[in-house]
Amino acid sequence: MKTCYYCGAEANNKEHLPPKQLFKGFHVDSLTAYSCENHNNMKSFDDEAIVKSMLFALEKDNIIKNDDIKLAIDIIRQSHHQVKNKVSENTLYKQNCIDYNFIVLNPDVDLSNWIKKLSAGLIWYKTKFFDHDNKFDDSFVFERNSYPKHDTTSDLTFFEKEYNNKIELTSIIEANDWINGWNDKKNIYPATIYAFYYKFINKYIMIKHIFYQQFTFYNFINLSEKTLLKIKSNSSKIVR
Repeated sequence: MKTCYYCGAEANNKEHLPPKQLFKGFHVDSLTAYSCENHNNMKSFDDEAIVKSMLFALEKDNIIKNDDIKLAIDIIRQSHHQVKNKVSENTLYKQNCIDYNFIVLNPDVDLSNWIKKLSAGLIWYKTKFFDHDNKFDDSFVFERNSYPKHDTTSDLTFFEKEYNNKIELTSIIEANDWINGWNDKKNIYPATIYAFYYKFINKYIMIKHIFYQQFTFYNFINLSEKTLLKIKSNSSKIVR
């Protein structure tokens, strides 16, 4: 029986890792994992909102963008209305009588849970089995680029403290080498759109997901010995 990558239930669907929305306009061979009806449908509701929120944020940003990211932004430019119930532009703080607006995901979109499921799917793809001893629900997700909304938008102390904490934690996490993530397909994902890396810390694995070279998420997961051995037996090259 085919089993779901996340819960072990009977699977009749396939989950794309990451979702297909990320690669609109690009010719790639997607990694996939078997998924039950429940997890396939639940995750798909958030896929489009999360991917488009990243691109809407990049469109607002003044940083220099490469051609791949420009293409991705062009493709979704006219589709904000499709996710207006989940993505909005809000004022996060005010300074010198100026409103600073940012792209915000609605509270019902659980970004951390979305990252956990992406990590779980990638691990299933690598090992080709489901293991109840893997603690995906209890794993820790650190979002380097996002900040929660604060009630007192005129008080920047909150954001400054949060920023400094994230910088400090990021420096600790990045202290050791990373290993290239796996992708055995012919047409692999453009690194400018999505890339992932991993490293082992005792019985844990840490996966680093990078979207559009700007949005970085770290997922710290407690894995079974069986799963760890399977991943370690065929690791890729080490990178910084």
